Amino acid sequence: MKVLFVALTATRARAIKRHCHFLLDHGVDVELITTNADPWRAEGLDPRVVVHTLKEGEGRHPIPRIERVVVFRGPRFVLNRAAPVLGRRAPGVRARYERVADAFHRRLFMRGYRAVRPWVLWRVARQEVLPRFDLSTVNEVVVGDSHAVPLAWHLARLHPELKVSFSLDRAAYTDASDPGDPEADARADSTVAASDV
Repeated sequence: MKVLFVALTATRARAIKRHCHFLLDHGVDVELITTNADPWRAEGLDPRVVVHTLKEGEGRHPIPRIERVVVFRGPRFVLNRAAPVLGRRAPGVRARYERVADAFHRRLFMRGYRAVRPWVLWRVARQEVLPRFDLSTVNEVVVGDSHAVPLAWHLARLHPELKVSFSLDRAAYTDASDPGDPEADARADSTVAASDV
């Protein structure tokens, strides 16, 4: 049995971490698709959880790469070459350029990129992450945050047999012959619910 969490940000890291520990304690394999593994490791995610990241693939996608070259690398290269000609004015010119480039990146590029980012992340996941494991072994896909909804939707569309949900049904992974500690599970569930508010 295997559960796949799709959480592109770590906003619900504590709740998802508790779900992962619960599943691992009940013999269920857990995998996570996210953009960056660092916040999850900092949160103390169990090392047995297989983490697939999209950050490197997203960085290689043409849209952010072209922006980096046109807005940052190209002009910086030109400014470095022009520094001897500019003389003492070079630091001021560079500072003005950095302000303009930063403003362009935040106010214009990122505003437009947010609209296409779900598509970019889906392409990265489909080409670089999903071929690494067999989706037929996945019992359930749990959507961990609102940013993950488009990716989970694509998964559900391509694999209609997959169960895709917004919350983990712990009862489905508890062996009926081993009830465990119902009070501890209830406390964990209430803690998870409180952390999600």
